[in-house]
Amino acid sequence: PAVDAPFERPDWLGREVTGRRRYYNSALTRRPFREWNAAEQAGDAE
Repeated sequence: PAVDAPFERPDWLGREVTGRRRYYNSALTRRPFREWNAAEQAGDAE
């Protein structure tokens, strides 16, 4: 779809609240969650 195509936001979609860049989509495209080590997945590492 085009960038300006209409988009219906699902009820569960809200604003990002963690303030942690590693959870931003732009960061996850470069390093997906599946590549994180156990400490990163547990939230113990930045």
